[in-house]
Amino acid sequence: MIRSLLNKKEFGDFQTPLNLAVEISKLVKSLDINPKSVLEPSCGTGTFLKAALNQFNDIVSLYGLDVNEDYIEKASESVSEFKDKLSIKIEVGDFFLTDWTKKVKNYPKPILVIGNLPWVTIAALSTINGSNAPVKTNQRGLKGIDIITGKSNFDISEWMLMRLFDAANATEATLAFICKTSVARKLLKYAKLKALNLINAYIFKINAKEHFNVAVNASVFICTFMSNNNSYDCKVFNDLNINSYIATIGFRNGILLADAEKFDNYRDLLGKSQYIWRSGVKHDASKILELSQSNGVLKNKLGENVDVEDNYIYPLVKGSDLANDRWQSAGKSIIITQQNLNESTDFLQVKAPKLWKYLKDHEDFFKQRASRIYKNKSEFAMFGVGNYTFSGWKIAIAALYKKLEFRLISPLSRKPVIFDDTCYFIPFSNHDDAEQFWRVLNSNVVQEFLSSFIFWDEKRPITAEILNRLDVHIAERQLNKSCLKPIYSQIEKDF
Repeated sequence: MIRSLLNKKEFGDFQTPLNLAVEISKLVKSLDINPKSVLEPSCGTGTFLKAALNQFNDIVSLYGLDVNEDYIEKASESVSEFKDKLSIKIEVGDFFLTDWTKKVKNYPKPILVIGNLPWVTIAALSTINGSNAPVKTNQRGLKGIDIITGKSNFDISEWMLMRLFDAANATEATLAFICKTSVARKLLKYAKLKALNLINAYIFKINAKEHFNVAVNASVFICTFMSNNNSYDCKVFNDLNINSYIATIGFRNGILLADAEKFDNYRDLLGKSQYIWRSGVKHDASKILELSQSNGVLKNKLGENVDVEDNYIYPLVKGSDLANDRWQSAGKSIIITQQNLNESTDFLQVKAPKLWKYLKDHEDFFKQRASRIYKNKSEFAMFGVGNYTFSGWKIAIAALYKKLEFRLISPLSRKPVIFDDTCYFIPFSNHDDAEQFWRVLNSNVVQEFLSSFIFWDEKRPITAEILNRLDVHIAERQLNKSCLKPIYSQIEKDF
């Protein structure tokens, strides 16, 4: 059972403090939500049930469910003073075996479903041999590459809330749950994908460190369902104060935006990029391929001296170097084993015998690479290499940092700069074209347009998908610059 498995904070069992539950109930009430029934799935010790009973005057029915018998006993005690005044049922049960559609249907309307579900991911649950978990289905319509790269991992609370969304649809019900802010956004996408009857949605940020002693971007997600209605805009607030409004996230052109109102001011820039944003090199063998220099001698991360052919060594710039504008003095190097992913590395045996011996001496590091992207590829293959990798001039940006700042990159020591896979870049064959493009990207118009897409609390807030939505030529014309030359015809392309 999930609750009994998740009996430590690192596994997601966060009992909500009563003062926070009260504050959330007050917030729900301030939104003119007055339920007749309150349901708390995974109710724990019942803090939300108790808080709701002290805030809402129209409640006639109360229901709580948890898998932990000790919790249920405490939850029952917490609301015992109301047992003669209304219908109360608090029971031991399994969320995943409960028919929530039937449950919601049978309670007096309007209904408030409220609580704080486990925050553990399905991957973390598997590490503790959790057997009580949802059946793995591709509810979000992920592509194969997304599943391979880990996007198929999800929070248990996300799956549980999707089930509650399905149950609340086409009825008069409000859901109010503490969850990761990223989960709230995924639920909006789910509601849009399934065309659910969502009419109001709110995200109120909370300080998870203060309340639960965890460093997580968390929120109270409140949404109301009503038959024959749908609206997927969601107002975002900086805290639990209704006056702390930040922005409205919502869908435009099928895209969930971080600031829909800002996007509406710059929607003319939306299009297909004339340029392909590339990701830096991925190799999963940093101890062998990434080098530093000490007293004129190259060393790998094992501390070994490295003596290989110089024309396979390039200056390396990582995302941190790029974001902090120290790319020219980073002092890092990388060995590049291929011109493209499908190229066999066997040629190194003849053309670069010292490098070949070095790689073979450390081949165990390459054999241990677990990622499926190397499957059926050459022994020392690298991902994210092509003709574009070796262009001298580049415009680049760090994907993991909370700043939208593009940098103009030139060759170092007469060699093209190589980025790691936390960077995105566009290659150019000359300085003038690169600089012109760089000025357009750092203009206020483009910055505002791109920022309307970016959720800064994401692990990788800046993505190639976002960058590729900008029509650069339209942006340039709006800036009243001299006509931008067809740069893309001069870019070294990878076919």
